[in-house]
Formats: sequence, structure tokens, C-alpha cells
Amino acid sequence: MKQPEGEGLHLPTLIFGTVNGAIGVVASLPQPLYTSLLKIQENLTRVIKGIGGFSHEQCVSCLIFLLLSTKLLLLSLSFQVEIF
Repeated sequence: MKQPEGEGLHLPTLIFGTVNGAIGVVASLPQPLYTSLLKIQENLTRVIKGIGGFSHEQCVSCLIFLLLSTKLLLLSLSFQVEIF
């Protein structure tokens, strides 16, 4: 649906797709809108409990650790070592 001229937010955006079929948008937000969305995110993380009783911060740090360790494992497996 197309908005009439002169209405809505005019933000610089980048639309992208992934090989898995996901579609996303990267947009530059005005400071007041960013602040409002950040407050909503913070309130949601306080109200919605984390998976398995973990806090949001614990889940995120665990995911980051798993991603980094997987990347390091894959890098180490890609090196070929010749033994005599």
C-alpha cells in the first residue's frame, strides 16, 4: 500500500534478504522514535521472562559465546596439519 505524498516518515532505509528467506530492513530513526522504541524494549524484557528462567542478558551472552566458539571451532577444523 502506497502512502500519499507528504505523509508518514521519510527515512533512509535498506531492505535486504538472506539465503534462508528472511527479509529485513535497516533504517535510520529519529532520536525521539529511537528513545520510545528503546523504552518499549526495556519494558518488554522486564515483563517477559527469559527462556529456561534465564534473564535476557544471560541468554544473549550465552548465544554470543556459542556463536564465537562455533566460529573458532570451524576455523580450527579448516586448518590442515600434516604429520610426517
